[in-house]
Amino acid sequence: MGRHKPHRKSITYDGKRYFLEADTAEELAAAIAIKKYQLENPVKKITRNSTVEKWLTEYLEVYVEPYVTAQKYGSYKTRANRITGVIGDYLLKDVTPRACNGVLTSLKGYSHDYIRKIMSLMRSAFDIAVDEDLMLKNPAPRAKDTRMPKDSKPDGELRPATAAELKYLYDSAKRLGERYENYIILIHRFGLRPGEAGSVQGCHFDLKKQTLHVLGTKSKNATRDVPIPASLLPWARKHSKKPFELLVQNYYGRPTTRTKRTKMWQALKRDIHIHAGGNVYRNEIKAPFVLAEDLELYCLRHNYAGDMIAKGIPIDIVKLLMGHATSKITNRYIDLMPEMIAFAKEKIDGK
Repeated sequence: MGRHKPHRKSITYDGKRYFLEADTAEELAAAIAIKKYQLENPVKKITRNSTVEKWLTEYLEVYVEPYVTAQKYGSYKTRANRITGVIGDYLLKDVTPRACNGVLTSLKGYSHDYIRKIMSLMRSAFDIAVDEDLMLKNPAPRAKDTRMPKDSKPDGELRPATAAELKYLYDSAKRLGERYENYIILIHRFGLRPGEAGSVQGCHFDLKKQTLHVLGTKSKNATRDVPIPASLLPWARKHSKKPFELLVQNYYGRPTTRTKRTKMWQALKRDIHIHAGGNVYRNEIKAPFVLAEDLELYCLRHNYAGDMIAKGIPIDIVKLLMGHATSKITNRYIDLMPEMIAFAKEKIDGK
């Protein structure tokens, strides 16, 4: 029987008693600290019989979170949710190429770049799983070899928001407060870029000419005057009474940074998800998602361009209202919307 070490102590955790001993008091104190840490932070045992969802959670915490910013880590978790929404309940040993293809086909309508990011995450996670002997081989296709779903969108291509999405956004902005409402209105009804919306002050409204002076953020062509819609004149008049107050500001009344505007967009999405009955776990929205992942506030500029064309405004004028250098850029903003089809039909019918 081995000899007892001179320094001994017991600790109790979760109703169970643990005995520790060491040669010195310092070694005993270190042993106690290590044991407490191990008890409070148990090693997650991942096996081939673990689910994909459990493994992806472990993968993100160990191989991603320590190396990226909190904002970027949030993007990784959103992509992981897209994967677990389809194959999260699969055991690692049972994942097949066909199951991975199910993730791919669930991404119809998203951009090629976003799809490649999701497939790359799945491939990387399963690569590590193979290295740790949790899978025999990686069943996911390489991102560069991924065949895009037929209805997916080429890189860099945005779309206008649907009528349902616009309603969601306006309802949410009304709940979250005036600066959110102003933000949506300035992008959707005036065609401003998000950065341009962040610099609008009351003094930029000219009520005599019924225009808004926009301080451009892209080029000399971007600084422009755009008409104030008649329905928004009372709104513009109210804000013009405070000439040096920003319509979109932070909590301290100062200009919003790009990071703050990103957080405003995330707050809108979260509010919409909750009020539509979506799942939230630990303050994070979970699949199925209410809003499509490819919806961005910038999409509302596409709505603005489409609305102008649908009303018969020549594209050369729309180009100036959008702050574009050439109408070739403006053409990329125009999708065939229901309003355009109705307008075309009226013209065809001679109305």
